[in-house]
Amino acid sequence: MTGAEIQVPAGGPRPATRASSAKRHGLRPALVVGVADILAALGELLESAGHRARLHPGGAGLLSSPDFDRFDCVVADICMPGMDGRRLEVLAGARRPDLPVILVTGDHDLADRLVAEGRPSGLVFRKPFDGQALLTAIETEVRRR
Repeated sequence: MTGAEIQVPAGGPRPATRASSAKRHGLRPALVVGVADILAALGELLESAGHRARLHPGGAGLLSSPDFDRFDCVVADICMPGMDGRRLEVLAGARRPDLPVILVTGDHDLADRLVAEGRPSGLVFRKPFDGQALLTAIETEVRRR
């Protein structure tokens, strides 16, 4: 799969109101996706929900970012050139064991295997996925930790 569709509510992402921005506390998710169009679309989705997303085209860039310790969570594509999302999760977890990592993939068999191996189903998204479901997962995981 060379691209992905990100499904958002009819009419596009809803702009954040002051109340919803406060509720969502302007999280700082890091997005790590190797496909520029998908990276940009995810960034727009998170920004429209009141979050301050930081975009990284690869895992090495995220790990070397001076802001690494400030991120509330990571959303990473599993299949990327260079460092894949699973390796990124291991390396990020070694530095910050409390950092939630949500993985996305177009390989549905791989996603099923990860869940069968014990990964919570809410932490792996199959492309195309519902944008609102991703926002909910991010907020839930950050609150949980």
